Parts: sequence; C-alpha cells; structure tokens
Amino acid sequence: RSLYEGNRFGFSLGSGMALRSPGNIFRFNAFYEHGLGGIQVVSNQAGIDHADENYIYHNTFHHNGHEATYAGFAGGMYFANFSGASPVGNVVKNNIFHDNSNGSVSYDGAIDPQIIESNWDEEGDPLFVDVATAVDPVTYPTALPDLHLQEASPCIDRGSFLTTVTSPDGTGSSFQVDDAAYFMDGWTIVDPDRIQLEGQSETVAIVGVDYDTDTLTLDSEIDWTQGQGVSLAYSGDAPDLGAFEHGLTAPCAEQGGSCCTADEQCTGGDYVDALDCGSRCCMGGTCEPTPGTGGGGGGGQAGSDPGTEPGSVDAGDDGGCGCRLARPNERSRGAPFAAWIVAAALLCRRRPR
Repeated sequence: RSLYEGNRFGFSLGSGMALRSPGNIFRFNAFYEHGLGGIQVVSNQAGIDHADENYIYHNTFHHNGHEATYAGFAGGMYFANFSGASPVGNVVKNNIFHDNSNGSVSYDGAIDPQIIESNWDEEGDPLFVDVATAVDPVTYPTALPDLHLQEASPCIDRGSFLTTVTSPDGTGSSFQVDDAAYFMDGWTIVDPDRIQLEGQSETVAIVGVDYDTDTLTLDSEIDWTQGQGVSLAYSGDAPDLGAFEHGLTAPCAEQGGSCCTADEQCTGGDYVDALDCGSRCCMGGTCEPTPGTGGGGGGGQAGSDPGTEPGSVDAGDDGGCGCRLARPNERSRGAPFAAWIVAAALLCRRRPR
C-alpha cells in the first residue's frame, strides 16, 4: 500500500502518472494540461504489475488528453489492458473532471467494469479560482492553475461519503465500515487520517485499520449509527468534490504551525495551506533561514508573503543547499563543466511539498 496525496502533476506530453501496482490510495492531487489522460491505470504484465483495487478519490482532472490521437488514451484518466487481463476493483470517486478530451474516463482494450461514482463528470464549469491566467510550463508559479473552488462552485457539498458504518448503533472507539481501504492510520510514516461522520462536526484520528475485517480504531470515543456516512474531515453539510475542500483551511497558528517568510524553509516538518500565509505554513518543524539566501529569523510571522512557493529558485538563488546555481550566461560550453553543473543540481535538488 502506498499513499499519493497533495501532489500537482502538470504539463506532460503524455500521461501525468502511470499507475501499475495494486492497493494504493490516490487523493487530493491535481492533474492538468497533460497530452494524454492524467492517470493511466494499466495492467501491463499479468500477475506482475496489475493496477488493481486502487482508491482514486477527491482529485481534480482539468484539461487533459487534448494531444491524444487515439480516444483510448484521452479523457481525464484512462484504463488500459496491455496484458490480456483487465485492471479490476479500482474505485474512482468524488473527483472533478473538467475540460478533458473524450470525457472523464477513457478505455483502451477490454476493460472490466470499475467502481466509478459520485464524480463531477464534465457537467459544466466547476468554478475554479483561476484557470484563465496564461501559464508558462517552464517558469509558471506553482499556484497556477488554481483549482481551488470559488464560493459559488456547484461542487461544494456535492460529494458522497466514502463508506458507511456497518456496526450496530453504539458508542466507543472502534467500529466496522463497509470498506476500510479508503483510510490509513499513518502506517508509522505520516499523520493518521482524521475522519468525520455524517451529520457530526467532530473529527477523530484513526489509530488502527484492520483491512481484513474493515474495522477502524479511533483515538477517542464517538457515537455512531448503523448506515451513517464516513468521510475524511470536511466543511459544510457534505464533502466537496475534487482535490480541495472549500472552507476547511484555518489560520496557520490555529493548525499548530508557523508561517515561514520567503527566505526561510520548513525544517523537520511539512508545508500546509493556511489562510494567513498561503502555502508557507510549517507544521511539525521550524522556520529556519534558507542556506545562501541571507535570510534570518522571522519564523511565525503571520501574513508573510506566500508569493514564492517553498522550494522554488531563481537564476541567482543557490537552490537552498549552499552551492551556487549558474545563471544561463555563466554556463560553460565545455562538457566537463556541464557535467559538474548536472551533478551539483542533482545533489542540491529538494522536493517541495
């Protein structure tokens, strides 16, 4: 099992992601401006790399597939059978598909039915914040296109609950659901999921998932009724469609983090979105000067300029690792120096959240 969460996949001439393994969770990702479908879900070699029983939910697919010359590889995403055995048991739920060629989901070869439900299936304008501003795929700001939802979006509160409680009515810290594979307890790697039951505002953390018995164990007691909907934390009457839940983001301090300034980096933690400092809210770590920028102090300054995405560099920056990146007019025409630049870039490369 692997978790693919909170990523942006854009501007590939092919598909944005090749999914060829089973039992993964794909959620809160944005796929946009790909020549083919945003995700290809493929059975490539029978018994070796089948993309079976994956959970692809709460993602946004915008303007994909427009370079495809074959309809089977277009769409927001596509399923493909390259091995004579179809991918099986995949769930595609609560996603937004908008302005994709050949609709939301395309198929190449003989494909068994998958579970595809409760999606925004090319039903009109979902009212994204900004998909009109022209974007340069080389130097574009990573906030664009902005696929968050406007206040009037028809996708708000439009999602369905991921699963339902199957245990008899009760109170406690453990109950069974119809399908527990939507959720994870952190797998000893990341923070566990926080879930919210239909009609309740309280959220609780999952501290254990038994995938064989579909049992969720929680960090505190709650009340439930049989048949009650279960979702990840949401705002409003029901979950929104797509990758970004409208109205769920809180100020950085309220989330327990600190706002990093433009010349700082989040050390020992993760970046999250916040109302007061954009994508520079540092959770679980500290705001420290980015090496080589001359920055210092300032951690926790609410309202700091979030205009530069964490991890971005310009021609005069050192990439945040202490080794100077060459400007275009400083590059040598000699192969040895070019090789040194490539090696330095590889050593210094960071992975922005």
